[in-house]
Amino acid sequence: TIAHPALFDSSAWDWKECCHEPWENGGNCSAFYMIDNDINSYWHYSWEASSPCKGQANHCFVFDMGSSRIISSFGYVCRQNMWSGNSLNALSFFVSNADAVMAQDVHDHSNWKQIVDAYPVETKNDEQTIPVKLSMGRYLKVMIAGSNGIEGNNGVMKGCIAEIKVYGKN
Repeated sequence: TIAHPALFDSSAWDWKECCHEPWENGGNCSAFYMIDNDINSYWHYSWEASSPCKGQANHCFVFDMGSSRIISSFGYVCRQNMWSGNSLNALSFFVSNADAVMAQDVHDHSNWKQIVDAYPVETKNDEQTIPVKLSMGRYLKVMIAGSNGIEGNNGVMKGCIAEIKVYGKN
């Protein structure tokens, strides 16, 4: 364990996503808003029939943290005052040190090590802690492993995320 884990600064991280809703919140719903340290902004799933996520079982996001880090836990903040029908109920996390992950599809799990499998999360405004066995990696993949709803338009899982936080040691 790490006695006093630090919150990693995510302001310079690069990211990739499976999709986001271009019409929600003035188009400000990309994965960037999951790491901007503002609980009032959020990523929102794409609900349109032509969604790039159509046919995918999960929503996935990849973050380049800039250097390899020791991860001890994650923080999850759901969209504030979220309706439970659109909320998540489980998240999975993966790490990698392979530069190739930034070039591969976000749904491709090769070159990744899963460190959290479908950890249950709740619909509440407060940050929720997601424990993890100490793991090291430069790249982080977050996967929505469960949702309280499926979009009728395209069959994708519904969901919104206000913040994903990463704790550990540089």
